[in-house]
Amino acid sequence: MWVLRRLVRVENLPFLRVVICFRFRQSLNRRFWLVLNRPEVDLCLKDPGFETDVQVLADLRALANICLGLLSFHAASWQGKVVLSGSSQYCKELPNWIGTTRFAKTR
Repeated sequence: MWVLRRLVRVENLPFLRVVICFRFRQSLNRRFWLVLNRPEVDLCLKDPGFETDVQVLADLRALANICLGLLSFHAASWQGKVVLSGSSQYCKELPNWIGTTRFAKTR
């Protein structure tokens, strides 16, 4: 999640605060929140107390592969490896907010 936090493309974020809650199928009891408040991105290990705009339920490996450029957000969603719920506008925009590591596979 720390890596994902650093990969957020701040320039693509809306100007309003967006809160994303992440859960992983491998550990459903754990939650992580990204608070995107342009130009800052905060990772919270406890509920930050803001309304959640988007909820992400993901396979850990799928999210790692997205960050590595091995899997697109759209492909992961289509395969059911990443499920987004919440604001339809933000769910649609979320893939544009997450970048890839400098180690990402070049195509």
